[in-house]
Amino acid sequence: MGIFGLLLALAASVDTNLLVGTQMIYGPTDHVYNFTAADPLTEQTRRYVDGLGGNQLKIHLAPETTCSGYRLVCEPPPTSLQELVQIPSVASALGLPQVRFYHMWVYSFSNDDYLKHNWTAAMEQAEYNEMLELTTHLLRAFNGTDKVFMLGNWEGDWALLSASGCKKDGKFDKKCNATQTVIGRMVAWARQRQRAIDDARKLVPNSTVTVLYYIEMNLGPEAVDGKPGVTNDVLPAVNPDLVSYSSYSSTNAYQTTTNVSQTDAAFHAVLDHVTSALPDKLSWVMERLGIQRRVFIGEYGTHLTDDVGIVRFTSRVTHAAISWGAPWALYWEFYDNNSTQPIVPRSGKDTALWHWFKSYYSAAKAFVAAHGGKPSEREFNAWAVTYFAEPAKSSCAYSQNIGFPQSSGYRSQARSSAECCDLCATNPGCAAGVFEEQVCYLKYSAAQPEPGKGVACIKK
Repeated sequence: MGIFGLLLALAASVDTNLLVGTQMIYGPTDHVYNFTAADPLTEQTRRYVDGLGGNQLKIHLAPETTCSGYRLVCEPPPTSLQELVQIPSVASALGLPQVRFYHMWVYSFSNDDYLKHNWTAAMEQAEYNEMLELTTHLLRAFNGTDKVFMLGNWEGDWALLSASGCKKDGKFDKKCNATQTVIGRMVAWARQRQRAIDDARKLVPNSTVTVLYYIEMNLGPEAVDGKPGVTNDVLPAVNPDLVSYSSYSSTNAYQTTTNVSQTDAAFHAVLDHVTSALPDKLSWVMERLGIQRRVFIGEYGTHLTDDVGIVRFTSRVTHAAISWGAPWALYWEFYDNNSTQPIVPRSGKDTALWHWFKSYYSAAKAFVAAHGGKPSEREFNAWAVTYFAEPAKSSCAYSQNIGFPQSSGYRSQARSSAECCDLCATNPGCAAGVFEEQVCYLKYSAAQPEPGKGVACIKK
């Protein structure tokens, strides 16, 4: 493929699952910030797609929350999920040609607090009807696009504990267990949602769109230890298409670990346990999407403040997730909602995380283009695992009095050029480090060297 063909391929939409993604989720009380006149949903989705180059989005669909959280003009107010996804900004986000994969928190207008009351036949029917209506709309409205919509929830274990009285003064008591009554309510709710999606697929059998249902759990090690909750009680009773793991209970350990292999093993033990709770299902979907596992990482994020630590953490979690076979690993989150380190901070500056994502997507698209635009999922996944693998030993070529001032990057304290080389090795997108006066300048490109005062360590 010539250079112009490669450039065109990189600019075009990519159908391959790039495995790595993030989320654009706001609630009505979050301190929203924008850099354009567009609403937050439109600005963030366009900035992510056009600026970073991803082909996956995660958003929030719910009564009031979607319109108020994204500061949308919703007139007249929608009364169902089908009406909500036809609000212009929402419809525009779902219709972006560059995006193929969507993960969505979805809560119906029919039952606004699904764990508060025991489910009646009328409540179950209303939930089913609204989810059926939404799913058939997606299957028909986007037919021909090959889009994949995954409809689910947020952190089901916290929801169970909260409804069971296990949250006091804003904090969860993890020694407290969800009651069987509340667990039964979640099972009743989830079964109707899964049934509606199953039936919608039968009603619209020839659509090129795939709609799947997922349940999100968030207490991983606790589930391995036998704690009642989503994994041990809800998943076997519902058997959803997919499971999302909001993974802080496992992945926070990557912020401080001195034994990555041990941390990987503990993380993978949780994923294996969740998988064991799922009866066999959906071989056709797994074949259609090229995925090997039904459990993905719905959230992970860090509170670290140094760029080297942030990048190392993100790379290690991503490598651990995709080397196990998780079909997606989604970072929380794109813009700041006063929780973890955002990809785009309130200052608007390009962060180390921004460049980490951008360099990965560029490399991923180059790999896809070099394989005719259609590598198998196994080929792409194997490449991505290798891309994120941290080498056992760094390897650099050293050059005196060289710098890369035109390249973007970040800096860290270092004691030697060898340590600078080691720091570059922890970031798969780093092309070179420049050691000068006890500082390592980590660069994403080594394409335009210029005379300088430092020692350049160019990654081999």
